[in-house]
Amino acid sequence: MVLGWTKTLGFLALAQGKPEVTLFPPFKRVYVGDEIQLNCKGASGPVKWYISDKEQSGAGPVLHIPMATLANSGSYVCENGERSGVKDLTVLDSLPPASLSIKMGFPVMSGGDGVVVELTVDDGLADWWCVIARGTDPKNITVNRSNRDMFTDDHYTVTLHFDLNHADRAMVWCVKKSTTKRSNAITLRKTGETVALRCVVYGIRQTDQVTFYKNNNELVTSKDPKFTISNVTQGNEGDYSCKVDYTNKSDPQPLRVIVSSNQLTCSCPWCPEKVQFHWYEHGEKLPSSPPGKTMTVTDEKKEYTCRAVWDDGMSLMSQYSAAGLGPERGFNIMVLAVVLLILG
Repeated sequence: MVLGWTKTLGFLALAQGKPEVTLFPPFKRVYVGDEIQLNCKGASGPVKWYISDKEQSGAGPVLHIPMATLANSGSYVCENGERSGVKDLTVLDSLPPASLSIKMGFPVMSGGDGVVVELTVDDGLADWWCVIARGTDPKNITVNRSNRDMFTDDHYTVTLHFDLNHADRAMVWCVKKSTTKRSNAITLRKTGETVALRCVVYGIRQTDQVTFYKNNNELVTSKDPKFTISNVTQGNEGDYSCKVDYTNKSDPQPLRVIVSSNQLTCSCPWCPEKVQFHWYEHGEKLPSSPPGKTMTVTDEKKEYTCRAVWDDGMSLMSQYSAAGLGPERGFNIMVLAVVLLILG
């Protein structure tokens, strides 16, 4: 009798196979600020996690990373009786090559509400589409097929409507067909959940003090870069911002606009070698200007910005510059942006 049970257990272990580490959402590229989770697929019972061969404490079958940083890069392995294969994760210190933002509505909503999001792609919308994942099951990822006539090279922005559809939370992002290009992701939640806000400074690895504000009124000052709102309701709606005091800077990541008469020059020493420079007039991309480092302008009253763009990422936008400043008033622009992220 004991022998029969031994054979049965051995057969079950063989049938189950070793666990597998999977990433959700199934991003092909992970950027600083992304919310992701690693799943130990096929595991049941206690699970051990190893990151670059170092055992982690307090983790179950799902390893949740509410905001990816460079420190999260590494080789991930889970163990549930048997060890999985290695899942390599590299977090890129740049922005995704497309921008997704909420045009109307709020990321925290009641059951019947929704949001209108806006996708912006400097090179045109051809072969792009947007998806929504309700919950954390990859099978529940669906494509939004509205406004498909806008997804051409002749259009650079499009608005789409999304809702929770009875789910407690959902994540929205956009991708380009047959490439690794995507936008940032937006997380939607139902009221009553707990929401955490994290203050992030790109280019800074350590902060000394963080102050959070709601509608320009100070909420709290502490060393913790995260501020938690429990049981979110409509009364928590408002404009949240943060301010950071920091030390221990990382290597500087400057994006420079050099002014010389009616010539504007954009440079980004920390960017990859093969980049293009896109120019913007009052926040709108100039479609007729070549994507070069230098641009000649004729209207000195207009304000211009630039950014570096490459295959799988882009820099932050520079500050505004006017062509009439003259060479004696040129300036350097450090790409150190304080960003407020909404986490799970």
